[in-house]
Amino acid sequence: MKKNLNLVTGLVLVLMAFGCSNVKKQAITKEKKAPKVKKVITQKVDLKKYRIDNIEGMKFDDFVKILKGSEIKNRQNIVDANFDLLLKSNSFPIIKGELVTFVYKGKTNKVDVTGDFTNNFSGKIPLEKIKGTNLFYKTIKIYINSAVEYKFVVNGSYVNDKLNPNVSNNSYKNSRLLMPEYQLVSERKNRDNIKKGTIVKEIFENKSLISDKNLKRRVQIYLPYNYTEGKKYKVIYFTDGKEYLKDGNAKNILDNMIFDGEIEPVIGVFVDSIERESEYIYNTRDEYIKYFVENMMPKIENKYSVSKNRNDRILVGDSFGGDFVVYLSYKYSDKFKNVICQSGNLMSLYAKGFNSATTVGKFATKESIYNEISQNSNYPVKMFITYGDYEIIGKNSKVLYNLLKKNKTVDSVKLVSYPQGHGFSLWGDTLKEGLIWIINNKNINKKVVEKKEEKKVDVNIEWYTQEKQNKIRDKKKYYFAIGKRSKELFKYSSGDEIVADILNSDRYIELKPEVDNKITIEFPNEDYSKYFIFPFYDINGNGKVDREDILQQSYTKEHILGAGFSYFTIKDWLYYVGLTVFKYEDKVVPFFDYNFIDTEENSWIYIYPFF
Repeated sequence: MKKNLNLVTGLVLVLMAFGCSNVKKQAITKEKKAPKVKKVITQKVDLKKYRIDNIEGMKFDDFVKILKGSEIKNRQNIVDANFDLLLKSNSFPIIKGELVTFVYKGKTNKVDVTGDFTNNFSGKIPLEKIKGTNLFYKTIKIYINSAVEYKFVVNGSYVNDKLNPNVSNNSYKNSRLLMPEYQLVSERKNRDNIKKGTIVKEIFENKSLISDKNLKRRVQIYLPYNYTEGKKYKVIYFTDGKEYLKDGNAKNILDNMIFDGEIEPVIGVFVDSIERESEYIYNTRDEYIKYFVENMMPKIENKYSVSKNRNDRILVGDSFGGDFVVYLSYKYSDKFKNVICQSGNLMSLYAKGFNSATTVGKFATKESIYNEISQNSNYPVKMFITYGDYEIIGKNSKVLYNLLKKNKTVDSVKLVSYPQGHGFSLWGDTLKEGLIWIINNKNINKKVVEKKEEKKVDVNIEWYTQEKQNKIRDKKKYYFAIGKRSKELFKYSSGDEIVADILNSDRYIELKPEVDNKITIEFPNEDYSKYFIFPFYDINGNGKVDREDILQQSYTKEHILGAGFSYFTIKDWLYYVGLTVFKYEDKVVPFFDYNFIDTEENSWIYIYPFF
């Protein structure tokens, strides 16, 4: 019994000891203090001491030199203190002739630029990061007369250039770059002061090419102004109709060309694609062209005053749509004579047809259209072929062109390349030229609407020369040149003598400052009354006409779209010429320099409008 009691007592003591031990551990745990966290004190940087004295007006290249010449630890502060001011004197991307500098500012380790100039956005060009900063830049060559779209690739994401406000008007909304000698096709713009055609929407049903479903296809019909039933109109069939209207500005182009008398009134048929590849390039396209010719076309011809003559039908297609219009015109050469093929991929013409995208690039077979064309098969087509210089598939257009040239049954063929990429920047710009070449009207009135009375405005012309450097070789000769993309803006005259007629071919105007105190500008119509000619002065007195001088002129800033200047010095010989100020749709565009070419006899200034 005692033994048992001692055993129980021992167990109790053990349990008590165990319990106390746990309580102690818990107490220790509760009493344990959290480690002290050191407070991080961030000092606010005084950016004023990093401000560059002459930052306003500084060129980006000079800023980069200063930045790279500074200590790495100070570089980001220099960027933060000066970049906003740098934006005031630089337009981005920076353009110098054919050299373009892309600039990106932001926290990341890697930035690439991609665009039309990298084979339709398939390639990437890395930007250089300035060590110790969040600033990236890269200078590359781009055709001086091109219009290209591009994006930055930042951490795998495609983003627009936030320093460039110019954005493409297509569905992609890419950043857009207009090079100095790019010739804008003004017909793409909407004009308020002309008579315009209308769009009628139709819905056609057809069976799917890849399933048992019934599809509804939208077709938009363009009817010209003063459309008259009973009169048979030439008709233009567009593949990818929605895109040609939205991204290619096709309605504006037709409206403007008809109004300006460049083509006769026509009907446009804009056919939307639904199963695009199946309709345009795969084996199933034979079913689609049968539907196109035997079902859809008769319905259009029965409802609208469309000519059924093959000479009056025009097919227009882009990319795979280019393949389709070539294929359609070949298979139904008795129904279609005229084709505009824009950046056709054309690989689908090498084989009888593609079963899927995996067979793209299959070499020519006996059944290929290329093989048949090369053997002088009957193909009485008139074809306008265009491609972009940045397109790798451009060589396919050259192959097709050479085959058509050798085929004796072909009516005529024209191949034109443009310094652009694969997209509606190119296709919209080249549509006008293609239509003029295809339709080739000879007896069209210059205007379908009665021409308005011309307005005449007298503008005083004054000339500035700096007395200390007034060593101009021949004071009697000043040449004022309008760039090729100025279009038909003005006629210039001095007294009774016509000095130059911009409506024709001569774009150079010889002025005599000591004789010609006035110059007369004849406006083609009141729409051009917003354009003015002004003299420039060296208001700052720093020996050159610069941006600040231009913005301080007596004319109001409401008249400024942009203003250009050029000056040239060689062995103290200084040349100044009055330049042009434009306003266009109340939009302001970046300021940039112009080209100056000096010869032994004359000094030439090339002036390119800003739109």
